[in-house]
Amino acid sequence: MSQPIARTAGMLAAFESPATLMRAAEKMRDAGYTHFDCHSPFPIHGMDRAMGLKRSPLGFIVGIVAFCALSGASLMMW
Repeated sequence: MSQPIARTAGMLAAFESPATLMRAAEKMRDAGYTHFDCHSPFPIHGMDRAMGLKRSPLGFIVGIVAFCALSGASLMMW
């Protein structure tokens, strides 16, 4: 009977400052990890780039839906 392969399910770390969290995210990205997340009680500018994330298409989608909703509402009022 073969032994099951042990896999790491998760890790947790605490950092003293946003700068150290940013450096840790860059090191994780450079090490080749792709599925990790960073949490902070406030936004850290540049964290997406440090994690290697692509730009989200959500802004464009919301803009198109808002334009369609505004056009539809204006058409109904007319």
